[in-house]
Amino acid sequence: MYWFVFCKGDLLLSADSRVPSGEEPPVHLDPWHTVLCLPELEGEPCRAVSIDAPVVSAGWKMVGLRDAFDVLPRHFYEMAGKAAELIYWDSTSRYCGVCGSPMKFHTDISKRCTACGKEVLPQLAVAIIVAVT
Repeated sequence: MYWFVFCKGDLLLSADSRVPSGEEPPVHLDPWHTVLCLPELEGEPCRAVSIDAPVVSAGWKMVGLRDAFDVLPRHFYEMAGKAAELIYWDSTSRYCGVCGSPMKFHTDISKRCTACGKEVLPQLAVAIIVAVT
């Protein structure tokens, strides 16, 4: 299992610039940390989580997502981007926009209001660049 661990936009990598892997998370997680499920990568399940403080122990380094582009294989970098997007969505959709009640996960990528039943999914932000001549 691959672990995409973020702290304020920085991604946790091993000293040799690899995404942590293993059945257990590479850092201690408290009960309030939400572990998000991601699609499989190289046949392995992936998880994403946001932690409160950067990891400063030997064998690990925190790298900005943009800087990770230069050290991660493309498919790992793309998954790190997806993880960052889902972590952001999770942090901004904790309460219902209709009634203000708490939202709970309904599926891996949708939440449902505990009171009114409104369901939300991560928003897509499609962009296009066009040159008009």
